[in-house]
Amino acid sequence: MKNIFPVGVMSTPHSHDQDRWVMVIKETWYSGTDASLDPKNTIVIPEGSIMFHPANAVHFDGSLKEPVEVQIIGMGL
Repeated sequence: MKNIFPVGVMSTPHSHDQDRWVMVIKETWYSGTDASLDPKNTIVIPEGSIMFHPANAVHFDGSLKEPVEVQIIGMGL
């Protein structure tokens, strides 16, 4: 599933019951690995990178500085 997040849009902290892979297609993706929803607690994932969200791991992610396009791959999508 391809998603485009507008500037400043972050998902609320959540988890999935299956693994997810995220490929950053355009710009920079920011991912937090806790329930804080604090942009200061994010990992910067540049264009062309791939990241892994393991099943049941709480996280939040999205765009901070520019619209970002990502491809999300996992069961149930």
